[in-house]
Amino acid sequence: MSISPTLDQFRGCLLGQAVADGFGAPFEGLTSEIIFHEFGRISELIKNPPVDILYYTDDTQMAIGIAETLIECDNIDEEYLVRAFAKNYYEKRGYGQGVTGDLWLRIFFPVDRTEMARPCALPLSACIIVTI
Repeated sequence: MSISPTLDQFRGCLLGQAVADGFGAPFEGLTSEIIFHEFGRISELIKNPPVDILYYTDDTQMAIGIAETLIECDNIDEEYLVRAFAKNYYEKRGYGQGVTGDLWLRIFFPVDRTEMARPCALPLSACIIVTI
């Protein structure tokens, strides 16, 4: 028997993913040894974070595209998903090496880029309350 998550659980997953992504973004690419040496234990890191505002990365932006696709199509429709990724693309999110600049978007997905996704940030204090 398959049990579907509730809408509240789905929203909670997306929020948790965005908060964790934003909290981890300043440390992306660093080894656990470097993070521990520079910032100490996780409890100290939470008490004294290196940033005041969390910015989520391409990981959350793409999760939003997946959620939009599921809402609109009731499943993963590849064409709709790719268009959602293109519509939501914001180059300063930190996309991996496979996406350099927006050349691939201009070639494959010519969309109106005047209404592209804008930066989104969460105050760190709000995120800590959510995660504790």
